[in-house]
Amino acid sequence: MASELIQEDLKLTGTNIVAYNMLDIRAGELSHQMLGSLNRQLISEFEKRNVDAVVREFRRSDAGTAYVVSGSGRIPLREFVTQYAQNEQDTSVKYRLLIIPSHMTISGAWRFFDVTWILEEVSSDSTVWRGVSQGEHLVSWNIDEMYEARASQIVESLFAELERSNMF
Repeated sequence: MASELIQEDLKLTGTNIVAYNMLDIRAGELSHQMLGSLNRQLISEFEKRNVDAVVREFRRSDAGTAYVVSGSGRIPLREFVTQYAQNEQDTSVKYRLLIIPSHMTISGAWRFFDVTWILEEVSSDSTVWRGVSQGEHLVSWNIDEMYEARASQIVESLFAELERSNMF
């Protein structure tokens, strides 16, 4: 995983975070089971580090529903976040983590995908950290095969990089 720490001395321990998961745009390639497992693992890993976490799923949002219906080429990321802005303020959320499917290719027997992670400070709407992780699985696998392991690969790479950046 490649990442960039933009704000020095950033500590997540003892804070709260909302993860805006847009990977469900690619549910057909990744599977609903894998995405559900990824959400559960994210929350669990944050909780282990004393971070209160909530996951918002894109397709369950107004922006996500409109995107699915319209088939628009532009992914309404900001509209997705804006829908929950009042809730962020009401619950004093400190950080938001944007989880974006940034690239997917099929090459031979393999499916490769990149996930872009953007950590923002809510009060300033500024990016404080960003990274890109990669995942892969065989095209011939049923998309439900090994879904927990595939989710774990993605979550473990994220937390390894957050640890490397001394955020906990």
